Amino acid sequence: WLCSESSFCLTGRGRGRRLELMKKYVILRIQKLKSAGAVRRSLQHSFRERETPNADPVRSEENAHYGATSSDQAMAKFRDRLPQNTRANSVLCVEYLITASPEVMKTWNREKQDEYFEEARRWLREKHGSQNIIYAGVHRDEANPHMYAYAVPVVQKQVKVRGKDEYRTEERLSCRDFFRWKDSLARLQDEAHERFQNKFGLDRGKKSFKTKAKHRTVMEFYHEINKTQARHETEVYQAKLTGSEEVYDKVLGLKPEDLPGAQQSIIEGRKATKKKPEQKKQKEQKPDEQDNSWSRSR
Repeated sequence: WLCSESSFCLTGRGRGRRLELMKKYVILRIQKLKSAGAVRRSLQHSFRERETPNADPVRSEENAHYGATSSDQAMAKFRDRLPQNTRANSVLCVEYLITASPEVMKTWNREKQDEYFEEARRWLREKHGSQNIIYAGVHRDEANPHMYAYAVPVVQKQVKVRGKDEYRTEERLSCRDFFRWKDSLARLQDEAHERFQNKFGLDRGKKSFKTKAKHRTVMEFYHEINKTQARHETEVYQAKLTGSEEVYDKVLGLKPEDLPGAQQSIIEGRKATKKKPEQKKQKEQKPDEQDNSWSRSR
């Protein structure tokens, strides 16, 4: 097979750097929100009105908002679009997350990224109707730029008039009209790929029934990150103790003298905590020493 030079990228650090094919995938995820409280919490996250540990507050000013400037304003638009007759188990809003592989986003300039997100908003407006997209925003204060969009799944339904042989058109909530099938998300991702592949050169990722991949929640994702970071710090600490250049090259791709000051402080902190058990043992021996001194005085 053949591909262009731009499809390659360097990965790894130190001696472990290697040339690999660049991932160029459309990334699309949806979340069905079934309560007004869930919609508000999600909007507060989008507007950074609640604590977001993975976001950089310095770069939050670079975020873009379309259709609303606050969660209160977006909630007002959300309530206005809700039909009068709503079932208790209805999906009130569909949250979209759209981005591309980080390897691609890093090669795109700001103008190219804006063009991609604008095309994504245009696609959602055609799919749901512009009046039903209550808000869309682009986050640039996280590791990979991405877009959030909120759609109220309102459709036009023909409803029979009670007691008469005639029908009228009503607005109803019907998420099922958009996601009717078991593989609806896979079909939606196929649709997004067809929309973006020619203009942006993005590929379709492997389907989940082939890869057996499962979606992880944000909490599960950060838990995995914390585990990885703790394991990395342990390896750095062991490398410091052994002073082995091979271990340093494997863990950091650095020589021992190149160890950053932040990791030096981690190591010093761990050494300090190791001294605490010895201090406890000394404290435990003091009562025994007092008893022996008392017996000798007797």
